[in-house]
Amino acid sequence: MNDYGISLKRQEHIAIITFERPAKQNALDQHMFDSLDKVVVELKGNLPRVIVLTGAGDKAFCAGFDVNPENPLLKPLSTAMERHDKGPAYDLIHRISAPGKALEEALSLALSITQNGPRSVRHALYVIRKTGDLTTQEALELETEAAATLIASGESIHGISAFLTRQKPEFPEPGES
Repeated sequence: MNDYGISLKRQEHIAIITFERPAKQNALDQHMFDSLDKVVVELKGNLPRVIVLTGAGDKAFCAGFDVNPENPLLKPLSTAMERHDKGPAYDLIHRISAPGKALEEALSLALSITQNGPRSVRHALYVIRKTGDLTTQEALELETEAAATLIASGESIHGISAFLTRQKPEFPEPGES
């Protein structure tokens, strides 16, 4: 039995996923991927507004894929990489923190995101993901369409009301009235 994997903790509307393999700088192998699959299934059953990814230990968040020759995933990955000249690149870094402060700062940012309505967060992410391949005009049209959808949903009323009364907004979850 493996004594490492991926853990999931929740704090209100925030899910914290921790890669728990510090002896290997949290490198991913088959067991880690299996653990991640279980966490994803659990998250799909109760979606958070924000997910924070962190790594156990103080040497690395995640060293990436475990390139140990014993790793059975190495051969298919190597074959797949040979078929493609380049793969997709993802910009996942939002900010760099002082040593030992990354999780604290990530949770602070996550908490600020949860103060927004769930539809607003979902629409903002949708627009961000789509605008990379659009012209400026197309991006503005998409953003306008998303804003109109949010206004029509009524969610913006909760935020405006909270702002006017200087209270923490309480947004209903999608599907609630």
